[in-house]
Amino acid sequence: MRKYLHCYGPASIGGFTDWLGCSSAQAERIWQTVIDEIEPVNLSGKARYILSDDKELLLSPQQPERKVHLLGGHDPYLGLQDRDVITDNKARQKQIWQTVSNPGAVLWQGKIVGMWKSKKRGKGLEIEVALRNDAKMLKTDMQDLVDGYALFQQLKLNRITFLA
Repeated sequence: MRKYLHCYGPASIGGFTDWLGCSSAQAERIWQTVIDEIEPVNLSGKARYILSDDKELLLSPQQPERKVHLLGGHDPYLGLQDRDVITDNKARQKQIWQTVSNPGAVLWQGKIVGMWKSKKRGKGLEIEVALRNDAKMLKTDMQDLVDGYALFQQLKLNRITFLA
């Protein structure tokens, strides 16, 4: 329970139940094991919980080395069940978290601001990126990340397309 809240907090008991895939009763029993170590926080008008030991880190986070990240479709960060924490847009949630073939997510300062997909074509790679309107200024940063991804895949980047 502590590890879950440390990694995915602020979180709700419902999110924990879904993540663990257990009954509500079992999740409640596990939740109660840390009840004296957690505290509520307000997130978009909803109560979520964090470990009390993590409060200072949450309220005064360290500056990341980079602010933009490409996450693969099944990145552990996207395993978060309280999805409102990283995007409160329900339509975007449906696009990111699909039953089959999840796209990757573009993360900026901890929030999802776009999606991306890659297709291997021979020894090359084609990538499509769809950014929210308020994130269009990230195109230059995206180019660097996509170049790094292609290098990691040991493929040549044939094309990057930014969708409207």
